[in-house]
Amino acid sequence: MNLLPADAPRPGRSAGRASIPGRVRAVAGALLVGFTLAAVGLEFRSLTTRLEAARTERDRLRVLAAERRGLEERLVRDRDRLRRLRIEEARLARWDEERFLFPELLRSLAAAIPDAAVLDAVRRDGSALRVSGRARSAAVVGRTLDAFGKIERAEGLELLWVEQAGEAGDSGEQRFAFAGSLRYRSREPEPFERVEAPPRHGEGSR
Repeated sequence: MNLLPADAPRPGRSAGRASIPGRVRAVAGALLVGFTLAAVGLEFRSLTTRLEAARTERDRLRVLAAERRGLEERLVRDRDRLRRLRIEEARLARWDEERFLFPELLRSLAAAIPDAAVLDAVRRDGSALRVSGRARSAAVVGRTLDAFGKIERAEGLELLWVEQAGEAGDSGEQRFAFAGSLRYRSREPEPFERVEAPPRHGEGSR
């Protein structure tokens, strides 16, 4: 039997209705916290992935840098070796040419000299050339110089001196000397490198 008036509010139902918004707010707050934690977790996972990718890229770049340094050092060694090989090639070419150059020059001189002239000496000092001889007259000396100037293997020939051979009343034979240089077809090699011997133990402190 209900003794309350009909218009009196019922406490049980009012309390239940009043607690529903609080529950909704609690659930919404929990969901918000959950979403926030999930977002933080995803961001942390993304940052971890990017950090691992950055470390992997760093390691790859280190390997590439080391490989590049190795290639640069090898390139320097190969260039130095190539330079040395070219020097040796030039030396061998010059030495091979020198084997035949002087005999070829002597044959050319013998063919070019006039009949009225005689060679006394043909001297060579490196590429420097010196020729001395005798001619019947000064005119023959001039013809000899012109003939020698046409020889392919000799260049820059010039008359050093001419003098009378014997007494003034003799036949008028002239002594002469020419100077010039040998003409090579091969490239001039670089000079040999000077190698300094390391000091023996104890010498550096004296």
